[in-house]
Amino acid sequence: MSSAAINHYTGEQFSENYYAQRKLADRLPVSQHKSAISDAVDNNDVVVLVGETGSGKSTQVPQMLLESNIVVKHGKKVVVTQPRQLAAQKVAERIAEELDVRLGSTVGVRYRGVNNTTANVTCLEIVTDGTLLALAKSDPALSEYGVVIIDEAHQHTMATDLLLGLLQNLAGKNGLKIIIMSATMDAQTFINFFPRSTLVEVPGREFKVHIKYTADPPQGEDQDLEILVDTILQTHLMGQRGNILVFVSGVRMINKVIQRVEDALKEGGDRARFAPRDIGTLRCYPLHSQLTPDAIDAAVESVPPTRADKVSRKLIVATNIAETSVTITGVTHVIDTMKVKSRVWNPVNESYSFKEQYISHAVAKQRAGRAGRTREGVAYRTCTEFGFRSALPQHSVPSVLESDMISECMDILSLGKSPINFPYIVAPATETVTKALGILREMDAVNARGTELTARGKALSRLPIDPYLAAALLESPTIGCSDEVLTIVSMIEVSEGGGSLFIQPIGKEEEAKLKRIRNEFCGHSGDHVLLLNVYFAWRTASAPKNAALNIDQWLEEKMLRGSVLRAADMTRRQLLNLLHTSFPEWKCRSLKLGEMSYYPWIILALARGQFMKVARRAPTQNKKGPMVYQTLRYNQRVELLKTTDLGAPSTANEWVIYHECRTGEKKDNILIVSPIVPEMLIKAVPTYFSNVEFFPDGPTKTALVKIIVEMTGEPEDSLRGYPLRSSTTTTTPSS
Repeated sequence: MSSAAINHYTGEQFSENYYAQRKLADRLPVSQHKSAISDAVDNNDVVVLVGETGSGKSTQVPQMLLESNIVVKHGKKVVVTQPRQLAAQKVAERIAEELDVRLGSTVGVRYRGVNNTTANVTCLEIVTDGTLLALAKSDPALSEYGVVIIDEAHQHTMATDLLLGLLQNLAGKNGLKIIIMSATMDAQTFINFFPRSTLVEVPGREFKVHIKYTADPPQGEDQDLEILVDTILQTHLMGQRGNILVFVSGVRMINKVIQRVEDALKEGGDRARFAPRDIGTLRCYPLHSQLTPDAIDAAVESVPPTRADKVSRKLIVATNIAETSVTITGVTHVIDTMKVKSRVWNPVNESYSFKEQYISHAVAKQRAGRAGRTREGVAYRTCTEFGFRSALPQHSVPSVLESDMISECMDILSLGKSPINFPYIVAPATETVTKALGILREMDAVNARGTELTARGKALSRLPIDPYLAAALLESPTIGCSDEVLTIVSMIEVSEGGGSLFIQPIGKEEEAKLKRIRNEFCGHSGDHVLLLNVYFAWRTASAPKNAALNIDQWLEEKMLRGSVLRAADMTRRQLLNLLHTSFPEWKCRSLKLGEMSYYPWIILALARGQFMKVARRAPTQNKKGPMVYQTLRYNQRVELLKTTDLGAPSTANEWVIYHECRTGEKKDNILIVSPIVPEMLIKAVPTYFSNVEFFPDGPTKTALVKIIVEMTGEPEDSLRGYPLRSSTTTTTPSS
């Protein structure tokens, strides 16, 4: 056996698969530029590497750096960031396969809930950008790494942009090498941000992709959906061999598209158009970040067989998660709706607008390139060519310009920096940062000047979830319902505000059925209780003792999406593990089901975190339509969604807490809403509610003052900061 045949990472002979993978890797464009990349890294502290999708930069550059002097001589590690967990996992698996090593040994992967690395063995880590940012909080110098590679930097996620700000100050210190990798040609932004950097460009390796546009402009969601389904079916019927990848704006649209396509292919169905025997089998797969690993593997890897003379193919309907870093097998057709969903923060009234927007030219190019990875392909854009050239921006809007900056301010303070003076590659609005610090002061997460995190703020910053939910989760053991709150938080985190949990009803009959189902789960107790009871019902139905129950049939009967529930279960386990390791004092406690106070105590625990998200039913209501409330914090008139059923107006639902306020063109809504007893709410956070002069005048403030006066017996003019009841008092169901 020759030494050349021995893998020096394992001490074992290379497998046959290694040579096959090496042969494929050597053909990638980036492999042809290995010398130029190595020279650039040796002679510069910062390298900006631009390589189009398919160039191989995500898998090959880390391997090049693994053999560099920094790792070999100085014992430092190489770390590569990816913007999403799926990308981190798949890139790590691919690199480990190409190096012929077990994932978790020489090559490791880390993200929330996953740490597949081995101390003193792993020298190449693939992590999410959020994970590296979390590591930087305890080690701002990133001292264990000799090379930091920021992949997909052009996506400008919040964590990536904050890392770039941190790295600007670290460049060149202690021999640290930084590589910024981008798939689009906006390299000048990174060159300007890192003045001592150099640029290396690598061409992509794509086959020709024919771009096709629609003849007519978009007509509206319903018509556009029908046109999209027709395009999918016609492509399957007439198109060349190969799988079909469809880009849509979000999870709800994924579900709609798959449902319509399957209905169209269902023999005897109301909307049947073709039968598989006529055009071959079309297997539908969703692809988004909420799926379990097995479901993701099914979408990106499995390939149906060919049936006789009919083409059998996959249809993958995906969000923007499929744009980069994930290889999807055999795609030769891309159908692009040209849309992406974005949440844009409005600091004036602390609300989000949630809308579909056009993607950029750069993103459209990446998406189309997916059709040309293995052979010549076709990309269909569901807009006119004129609309594409005139309406779409050249580059995407960085996340920092759309974020509320609340978590990000805590991240920056954890790094020992100032959110006001932080070196942002793209700076947020000063008003947004100021408002974020103000909210954190109300949460007792920062000091009065907003320059340091408090002990509470440090705890909140360690939980990678919405800060309001994190606060509720940390407070919940004192009320004895941390198990229930953990479940609700996990459901909120994965279900798009509850919107993707149920199958979208079609027609009045299905709408009435869904209303009955929702009522069965929660009555008029609110959306938080609904999420809790749905999860518990699913867990019960899935239990081994109910093995005779067909869980898929149960989900269909309840109009529930199993993928969302499985994602919530996975998130719940990840958070529980993090809570036990990071907060030894945190205990998972449950209330006794069936007690009269069971739901009120759970809502109270949630209110400990969401106390700034309170509203009261408005004195004047719409004659027809959902109930109207007014927020305490801004006296903003908001409506319940039609899916939120709190029953007829009564004192029981006069006051509510909510998860999010969402502004629209014609009306504003509050999402995930539950009724709460105002006296309990005031006692839970007395300092906040007793400072009534900070709330805008209106009927909500007037009602609050009246309640406080009745509780305290004090006159109105003495309410400022009146010490009602200490919020630090431990409250339990038995007290």
